[in-house]
Amino acid sequence: MQLVLGSTSPYKRKLFEQLHVPFTVVDSGIDETAFHQLTVAETVRVVSEAKARALLPKYGHTDTVVVTADVAGELDEKFLGKPTSRQDAIDTILSYSDREMFIWTGTTVAFTATEEFHTDVRKAVIHFQPLTLEQVTRYVDEKNPLDKGGSIAIEEIEDRGFVRSITGERAAIIGLSLEFVRTMLY
Repeated sequence: MQLVLGSTSPYKRKLFEQLHVPFTVVDSGIDETAFHQLTVAETVRVVSEAKARALLPKYGHTDTVVVTADVAGELDEKFLGKPTSRQDAIDTILSYSDREMFIWTGTTVAFTATEEFHTDVRKAVIHFQPLTLEQVTRYVDEKNPLDKGGSIAIEEIEDRGFVRSITGERAAIIGLSLEFVRTMLY
């Protein structure tokens, strides 16, 4: 069996390495922004499945398992995309102060031999501490989170004391549900 991670994200790759099995990394080529008119939970499901379906023709009916995922943040029922500027990142992170932010993760496991697709959508909650403009500005200037959805990476903000607690699967917050992938593979 060949295992394929349908993502070039270094965060997803690092998570996938925890499975301790050989795998190949492939970019699905899907434009994720085309799906943002849906709810956040629907978006991660549809994008994750679209990524897997885009890769299916590449592997045909071989003994290949393709794993894809999409992660998105939600605050006040609004999709949290990547920031458009330094100030946008600061404003976005400050909006989390002493609040809860939802993280939705869609993970798809596709078996190319049978064309079976299994998708799991998980919700996690990040409970934030009260944040100050000074600590948020320092984070943005040091970490430059312009390539991160919601302007944050969980492992970076935890180190800085931004997080009070997390409810849900930590791996799913970072990039994909390892619990679901393990269930599907073993």
